[in-house]
This record gives sequence, C-alpha cells and structure tokens, in this order.
Amino acid sequence: MIAGATATTAGEARAEDAKRACVEAHEEAQRLRIAGDLLAARDELRACSGEACPGLVQRDCVGWLREVEAAIPSVIVSARDPAGMDRSDVRVFVDGKLALGSLKGEALEIRPGERQLRFEAAGAAAVEQRVLINTGEKNRLIRVVIGAPRAEASGAAVSRPGPPILPIALGVAGLVAVGSGIALDLSGSAGLSDLRATCAPRCAEADVDATRTKIIVGDTLLGVGVVAIGAAVFLWLTHDDSTPAPEAAPRSAEAPRLAPFRITY
Repeated sequence: MIAGATATTAGEARAEDAKRACVEAHEEAQRLRIAGDLLAARDELRACSGEACPGLVQRDCVGWLREVEAAIPSVIVSARDPAGMDRSDVRVFVDGKLALGSLKGEALEIRPGERQLRFEAAGAAAVEQRVLINTGEKNRLIRVVIGAPRAEASGAAVSRPGPPILPIALGVAGLVAVGSGIALDLSGSAGLSDLRATCAPRCAEADVDATRTKIIVGDTLLGVGVVAIGAAVFLWLTHDDSTPAPEAAPRSAEAPRLAPFRITY
C-alpha cells in the first residue's frame, strides 16, 4: 500500500511538472513570437503541443505552431567563382554565427529582419552582404561571387598604371624651352649692352641683327616653354588612372520555388 501510494504521488508530481513546463513554454512562445524570434518560438510551441499538456494550452500551441512555421523565412545561397563556376566549399555566417559549413543547394531558415551575411572560402577574400529578410519569404535566392585571391596570399604585386607620358614630355620640353629662352635673352641683352658701349651708333648691321635675333628667339622660346608647362600641368591634373570596377553579377528577378529542407541555426 505504501509503495503504491508513493508511486502514485511520484507520478502526479511528474505530471504536474510536465503541465508547468507546458504553461511556461506557452508563455515563452508568445514572448518570442512578438519579439520576432520565430525559430526559438517554434521550439517552445513544439514543446507545448504535446499530449501531456493541458487541452487549452495544447490547442493554442498547435495553432500558433502552424502560423509560425508558415512565417519563418528561408534563403538559398548560390556561390560562384569569377569564371562562373559553382562553388560548394563556402561557409555561411549569419550575424556572426556559423549557419552552413558548406553549400548543398538546400534552404536555410533564417530570422526575419535585417541580417548580416558573410561568405568564406579557402584561398578567397570573404564577401559580406547585408540583406532584409521578410516574414514568410520562402527560398529567396542569394547569389554571391567569391574567389578573388587575397592580396596577401597571392604574393603578387598589385599592378598600377604608370605615370602619364604626354604631360611629362610636355613638361620637360617646356622646361628646356624656358631655360634656353632665358639664356638667349641674357646673351642678347649682354651683347646689346656691349654694342652700345663700344660702337653705337656706328655698329655693324650684322652685329646688331645677331643680337636682336637672340633676344627675339629667346622671348619666343620663353613663351613656348610657359605654354608647354601649363599644358603639362593641365593634362597631369585631368589624367584619370582609375580602373573600372567589374560589373556586378545580375540578380535573379525571382527566386525558384523549391521544396524547402530546413536547417536551423
């Protein structure tokens, strides 16, 4: 009799504990559902949908469970290298947590809201995307191109365009012209001063013409040099050595509707 009473009491205690756990799961599921954590809410609803739960609690949880499962969004990640070949050796992180160790073409269930996705593959620079996941959105296709080698891993120097040739050539020619013009101006001016001091006004016409020619040629070279230097500066400042960015892969207008295979994280 005592043993039977003890067993009955233990059984009743376990039943009470199970009912209490159902009620707590029922309350926690409502809180998580309102907070938008549908994946965690689904776990709680599964716990309070069992036959051991009180009838009212069970009915609520079963109905909410159907609604939550329909509202949980999912994505399908498609990764390719720059040559357009599929890659499966890609790890997927959602908000910093590892969600997929590799790609198998299966759907990944994910919390709705703005999520930070990170894609990593061996020998390639990581790729990050920030996406807005909508409640009830199923099998959304997310494409990513991954495979550009890391700069530190490749060991190859990054090629950069050389300096523009035309501005440099114009600048050098301008400097030479300016220098020659100044030298001729100084020489002509000195010769003219000598003529004035020694033979003016009866100096030979050839000497006078030679002196004037030096001054005229010097002034011409000086003007040409200044123009050439100005053109060189203008061409240097307006030279564009930027490299155009590669065209982004087009995004699919609509994700294919596949039967989801759910993976939680």
